[in-house]
Amino acid sequence: HKGLSDFDAFFLGFREGRMGNQLLMHELAPIFRRHYFLYDLSLSTDILRSIRRGIRTKGEEKLIDQYYQHAVLNKIKNNRRLLEQIGLSTAEGKKVFIFGSPYQFKELCEAVGSTVTLNDGSLVLFGGGWKSFSGEMISRDQLVKEISDSFSLPPDRILEGYSMTETSVLMLRCKYGRFHIPPLIEPIIFDDELTPLKGSVLKGIFGFMDPLAESYPGFVISGDYVHMVDGECACGLTGPS
Repeated sequence: HKGLSDFDAFFLGFREGRMGNQLLMHELAPIFRRHYFLYDLSLSTDILRSIRRGIRTKGEEKLIDQYYQHAVLNKIKNNRRLLEQIGLSTAEGKKVFIFGSPYQFKELCEAVGSTVTLNDGSLVLFGGGWKSFSGEMISRDQLVKEISDSFSLPPDRILEGYSMTETSVLMLRCKYGRFHIPPLIEPIIFDDELTPLKGSVLKGIFGFMDPLAESYPGFVISGDYVHMVDGECACGLTGPS
């Protein structure tokens, strides 16, 4: 397997991290010709724990200070550095793959001085929560337009994925607005009393069975409230979405 040798990948996250999008970035990175991260820093469990419960030791204080300096104070500098490397990869004739959360793409677009024209075949994938760290919301249509304008990229090359740490699949959104569920997991929709619902058009709490789970039980009930349709989609795919 030679991977995607005609792509350079750019991940809007930390060099190392084992949760959420960070884990996906870590697993995707080796398949590309080259890969780069927005933050050349490991997002460790010690950092996350200290941020959540507060600093208790001198060691934690030093760790948080390093994180704050690199990821907060130098945020604009890091985005511009990544944009410069995107420009170099493009000049070398390589296609570019960029992956991150919506608010990270918003910040990257804000750092673009003039339009960066990516080579044909380049691809953007975003996923995760829609709130920025400041709590500011941005609509999907607005975000897609900003990315398209900033990188001269057709909207059909800007993809959105839905996933979570507890599942081994990524559900891609088609142009008709449905996140299609791969057959590797079996979705189950629950009512508010956690009773499984039956039918081809359901609204309720999203749960699923995952036969590939290793480090956790293969049955998960998430906190997400969804509208699931099981059938044929106008995009040509069939099954639950």
